Amino acid sequence: MKRLLHAFFYLTIFLLICANVEAASITGIWHNMEHNNRLLKKVIISKQNHHIVMHAWGYCGKTVCDWGTVTLNKPLTHGYVLLKPYDQQTLGIAIFNVFTKYTKQPNKLLEWVMKRQQMTF
Repeated sequence: MKRLLHAFFYLTIFLLICANVEAASITGIWHNMEHNNRLLKKVIISKQNHHIVMHAWGYCGKTVCDWGTVTLNKPLTHGYVLLKPYDQQTLGIAIFNVFTKYTKQPNKLLEWVMKRQQMTF
């Protein structure tokens, strides 16, 4: 069952990122719509060469810190990132963390709804 679940998430990423979503529709700066959320604060999604890259910032204690960058159309070491564009201004982000049997932690699914930052001139 675990392998089937992992395969489902990987297939979803592949289809969503590589086939069905144009990079232009998801690139940009996205902010968490839930202001009281103490996890994910902001992401920047960009296209670099033939890859879609997501740089994330979130809370580490009481301050916002840099969570780093992941390439979205490649398998990740310990989980998956799923993107679901609702419209041009709203993006769903889900992170599925897969823990090994040695950590004794259950796998975890975290979801957020993000709003695109408006450009001002």
